Amino acid sequence: MKINKAFTLLEVIISLGISAFIIFGVMRIYLNLQNIIDKTYLNSKYNKKVYIFLNQIEKDISTMLAIDAQDEIDKKQDNKKENKKDEKKDNKNYLKTVVYDIESFKYMVKKYELFKSLSFISTNSYEIYDEKNVKLVRVGYFLEKNKEKSVKDKIVYNLFRKETYDLNNVDFKSSDDFKDSKIRSFLIADNIKEFSIEYQLLKKEDKNKEINLFTWGQKDETKNLLPNYAFLVVSFWNDKLTESYFFTRLINIFSAQHFNETNKKEEKNMENGNKN
Repeated sequence: MKINKAFTLLEVIISLGISAFIIFGVMRIYLNLQNIIDKTYLNSKYNKKVYIFLNQIEKDISTMLAIDAQDEIDKKQDNKKENKKDEKKDNKNYLKTVVYDIESFKYMVKKYELFKSLSFISTNSYEIYDEKNVKLVRVGYFLEKNKEKSVKDKIVYNLFRKETYDLNNVDFKSSDDFKDSKIRSFLIADNIKEFSIEYQLLKKEDKNKEINLFTWGQKDETKNLLPNYAFLVVSFWNDKLTESYFFTRLINIFSAQHFNETNKKEEKNMENGNKN
């Protein structure tokens, strides 16, 4: 009588256990790889959004100008009026920044005030002109609440960039007084959780000391002046509003006002050196 050999019950149990262990390990590896792929996709998605946003705002802020808007309008119209110059003499509105009242957030222990609006004159217009001509525009950034996406205590903001050829329209109000008063508005970034701009102004008498402010253009110490630096802090929500990601950028402001002050100081030092 021939006996057929087969696996015993113990051998079957051991083989099933080994197979289950291998399958479990493969599933863990697959899930980990899937999480890495998802995180990589999210990082590339937000990095692209942040790059476009920071690149645009850096071009604008770094090229802001300290000029009298009324003088530029008079030059265009070839009709200089002294009374208009006198009106703008006290505050030329080079830069105006406003923050939301009693709204702030913390980043790296430090407290930052929530940005609301920004207005300044720049040469970085969206429209392209003859290379030999420089087109001045007033640029504005406005942080507005997105009521559709905001949920309870999770507030979502959109950042809009506006520009107009009416250089005196500091608050970007609709008007027909100026022939090029049309305001163009563009959505620069969405899903913003928090956004702040801190300005740094180096004191003339002591370059090692600086003034740090979140608002600009309202106090006497900042009127008719431009800061040396602008430090941006922004955080973005993910699509599910469960996590947020912080990004920062330090922007140098290359204003002719700063270069003129530096040149005057160097000339003064040279004169003192020649006397000695």
